[in-house]
Amino acid sequence: MLRLEEKETKRNSRWTLQGMIRNGSLVIPNPLNSHQERLVPDYLEALRVASSSQVSSPIFSHYIVREAIGPIGKKKYPAGNIEYGHLQALHGEESAIVTLKTHYPLYDGEVILGIIAGEEGNIGAPCGNCRDLMLDTMGGRPEKLHIVSGAQTGGLAIATDLRTYLFEEYEQVDSLTQSIAQEVELIRINAQEKMYDPYSPPDHPYPERIYLAGISDGNGALFTAGHWVDADYHPTYAIENAIVQAGSNIFMDHVVILSHNPNGQPPHVMYRDRQRLFGHNQKQEDILEKQLNPKIILVNESGGELQIWQTTVKEWLPLPFSADSFGPFREDIRRYNILNLR
Repeated sequence: MLRLEEKETKRNSRWTLQGMIRNGSLVIPNPLNSHQERLVPDYLEALRVASSSQVSSPIFSHYIVREAIGPIGKKKYPAGNIEYGHLQALHGEESAIVTLKTHYPLYDGEVILGIIAGEEGNIGAPCGNCRDLMLDTMGGRPEKLHIVSGAQTGGLAIATDLRTYLFEEYEQVDSLTQSIAQEVELIRINAQEKMYDPYSPPDHPYPERIYLAGISDGNGALFTAGHWVDADYHPTYAIENAIVQAGSNIFMDHVVILSHNPNGQPPHVMYRDRQRLFGHNQKQEDILEKQLNPKIILVNESGGELQIWQTTVKEWLPLPFSADSFGPFREDIRRYNILNLR
């Protein structure tokens, strides 16, 4: 039963809450489940605090994302996106995680993240890097992070949790085609030379996150890379670096990922890398004027044994943040791509 003050909060709130479920790429409206019903006061408080947040400073994009975060039943603190340097940003979710760790450094329970951005009924779409940070902050238990998204003007707000934004349900494949097997060999030979990493510890807690990548344009070119990290601990990942290797060749038929993970798991491709690949695919969609969803082949090689999985560029990044998130400005980006990349 709700306490008296919680009843008042629910009745006087300017937001109406609704749940959702994801089926593949489809988002289906759904009533709040019983656990979410118990979280209604926390959802509404997170939205209220987020709506009054003054943290955001988007000096380039002018796209304000107001956020708030805090444990269930405890005080929520404001956060927001901050832009700096040259088109660099500390995203709202990154700001929120720092805020959470500042005020509740030892807390290990369920957390509410409120996001105020866009229009009524908008579903928050954290970028890939923010997903990486939130997943690790939750200790690999994404169900602990509840996310509610609403508009500054109120109305319909959508409640879900971090699991909605993650994907690891790869389809297992029995064998490689001859051409893909040849690409795996080229990646093994070439990409290692394009990796720089004297910093990974011998007892790396996430060996599945070390991988090589190759982007095939479908016309004989294969652009290979590994990750690159220096003393500042701001690495660029394998797919990002393969995209740089490709340069002005933005065409992509498929992508091959290769890891040597002793535990036999699929390569865990960082969500930031998936984000960059999604944006890369959007560029070729603009140029070719059609929808594309290139295949991703993931290969783990351990003890002479190959294990193979597959997915697609769009499947492994659910509810993506992309150029589409910018409303009418998306058409300006499309025109830019056609003018400069064709």
